[in-house]
Amino acid sequence: MRIFTLILALLSVCFPLSAQIEVSGKITAQEADNIVELPFAAVVLKNAKDTTKIEFSTITDLKGNYSFENVPANAYLLVISHLGYDTLSEVIEVYASDSKTVLEFNYTLTADATLLDEVRITAASVYKGIDKTTYRMAAADLKNARFSMDLLETLPSLSIDPVTKKIVSAQGSVLILIDGIASSEIDLKAIPPNKVDRIEYYDIPPARYLAYSAVVNVVTKDLDAGFSAGVSLHHAFTTGFGDDDIFIKLIRGRQQFSLDYTLSYRDYSKVKDVVKYSYLIDDKPLNRNENTDRPFGYNDHYINLKYVNQLQDNYIFQAKFSPNMDFYHSKYRSEIEILTDGTETYRTGNKTDKGNTFNPSLNLYLWKQLKHRQAITIDLLGNIFKVNQNVTNQEYNKTDNLLELDDRMELENSKKTFIGELAYEKTINTGKLTFGNRLETYRMDSKVNNSFDNTDYNSSYFSDYFYADYTGRINRFMYRATLGLTYKQNKNPVNEYSSWIFRPLFLLGYNINQKHSLRLVYSQSSQEPSISEQSDNVVFVTDNILMRGNPHLKNSLNQTVRLNWRFADKWLDLNLSLVGISTKNNIASYYVKTDDFYLFTSQNDKEYKVLGLSYFGAVRPFGTNLLTLKLSGQTSKYFVTNDIIGNFEHWYTPLRYELALRVGNFVASYYGSIASKYLSGTYLGKDENVSSIVVRYTRNNFSVWGGWLWMFNPSQYNTETIPASVVQYFSDRRIYDNKNMFTLGLSYTFNRGKEYSEQQKLIDNRDTDSGLFR
Repeated sequence: MRIFTLILALLSVCFPLSAQIEVSGKITAQEADNIVELPFAAVVLKNAKDTTKIEFSTITDLKGNYSFENVPANAYLLVISHLGYDTLSEVIEVYASDSKTVLEFNYTLTADATLLDEVRITAASVYKGIDKTTYRMAAADLKNARFSMDLLETLPSLSIDPVTKKIVSAQGSVLILIDGIASSEIDLKAIPPNKVDRIEYYDIPPARYLAYSAVVNVVTKDLDAGFSAGVSLHHAFTTGFGDDDIFIKLIRGRQQFSLDYTLSYRDYSKVKDVVKYSYLIDDKPLNRNENTDRPFGYNDHYINLKYVNQLQDNYIFQAKFSPNMDFYHSKYRSEIEILTDGTETYRTGNKTDKGNTFNPSLNLYLWKQLKHRQAITIDLLGNIFKVNQNVTNQEYNKTDNLLELDDRMELENSKKTFIGELAYEKTINTGKLTFGNRLETYRMDSKVNNSFDNTDYNSSYFSDYFYADYTGRINRFMYRATLGLTYKQNKNPVNEYSSWIFRPLFLLGYNINQKHSLRLVYSQSSQEPSISEQSDNVVFVTDNILMRGNPHLKNSLNQTVRLNWRFADKWLDLNLSLVGISTKNNIASYYVKTDDFYLFTSQNDKEYKVLGLSYFGAVRPFGTNLLTLKLSGQTSKYFVTNDIIGNFEHWYTPLRYELALRVGNFVASYYGSIASKYLSGTYLGKDENVSSIVVRYTRNNFSVWGGWLWMFNPSQYNTETIPASVVQYFSDRRIYDNKNMFTLGLSYTFNRGKEYSEQQKLIDNRDTDSGLFR
């Protein structure tokens, strides 16, 4: 024993025992003229020599206090962050002077200028801005989510589609961002819920995202370096239905490598179509009725191979290659009845339609942080479409089996696109300023061979978009001004034109109190015709009816005024908007009578207006996400005037709803709708019927769910022409494969490695118009 004591004494002289060092302090915040305690601030100690290593982390208590015990003597980077305040970083020296040392570091955070236009509306979890709402997720929601995508469905305006498992917005098309980069659902699956700092929902997107109705941005904390992977499978029991994906991600220091693959396929055999045409031939009525069995299927392959090299708060370089492909096929067999001038003719029809698209793209991206809270972004995209489509359509007289119709079409499209964007951002004390310039150009070569035409069609397009965005706040008034100017040039064999388009957007918001707010929005935008709408290629539709584009189409110009009222507390989140839309040169398709046949073609309307009330929101009877009822819909009246149909008015009154119950690891959701008929040119199309139940159980990184889709009824798609159309058309399609379709889903994700901070790109451009006639 004496020998052991002697050895210990000698060691204590040569190698002093590490002292017990405690690092603690108090975090406060500057609010107006007061200093207030700041609870729930994140406090992190990183290795000063390698800031990718997080040594200690915690959050402040209700009084703003924090502490770390048993901290080894060393140099550390202390990082303090909280929603609504500028992140504070400082290198500190932890040293020991005796056996017990307490080092105190107190700090006061200042308001984040980028969030100066926001006001807290529900305690510390939700902030409402002029064009976005910022959510900090509840602990129960973080605990029960599999990955960050599950958190999005807790937002009042977002849901996960029960069929496709895609994020959908009550407002329309939605863009998903992760730390500012355009992403997808599979990217969200690679982020654990506890790595989500906050979620930003833009119901009025910034200038660079005006093509979307809404934008959701998931802002992450420090992500795990090392290796992460996941797989998700979703299949039906009795029919060809599946949506599968897999991802692998590797992070090593400043470098990241990732690969993801998504397969979506359908193979339906029980599809019934009823189609009716009615029109005049030589002043005599012709009625054509078709009853068709039309099995169809498709399989879409989405692949992303990505490399990232970054230095935190300094630069990001990303290269992404995406060789996407899709294939589709359908085969019709029809019983046809034709009645003209009192004579009945019966036919059998056989039609096949198959095709494929190969769409490789390469995206290069660079973000660079500059001095004085400035940043610059460069995004370059090269994109190619290779499209092939083959259609065979034959009809035989049932009496003598003679061939009455033999139409074949072969389509080949080749499109090359380049998109480049440069953006500059500056954060100042009163708000945030953004400037940008986006160039887009493409060339399209198309070949069509069919019974009526043999054409080589070439077109080119150039667009130059300049934009500036400024957001700020004065007392209770919030404002945003966006100025955009676009130069567009379009060339095709028949027509060539160019135009300048002014695209302003002005927002003025007033916070009545923490629960009520008002916003007034004015915006002007433009939409150019698609490739197929401009093409003068001729495509056969049915007896005496052909389809052709219109090379003389002009861009449409839309002006929108919206008055929005929002009420939000923990029980109710409701958005109501009075909307008025006036569109000059609205693009729509109509039937036109010529000397020899009817032509289905696109035209510019003389007048197109919409007046209505739209709404979306959520009701939480218990003040939490335990039980949530979501509603979204509108009551709108459409006014159309042109030389083809004259004047036409139409009411559109859809309603979608979702009831979700979350208990522990279980989530049960019912999705339903009241369908309404929407106006699309000469057609009135009916919304898809929705009636589905999905139940999910999650434990750790594993999740299993079951779905009962289209309960008691097949999915149904109904279309008919308006009364003024010279061709009367009616179509009713029902997919009986979907009726009472039971599905099973499984997912598993895991992450292995150390902490590493990951930033993402702020711009992501893409081209989706392949020019396909579908």
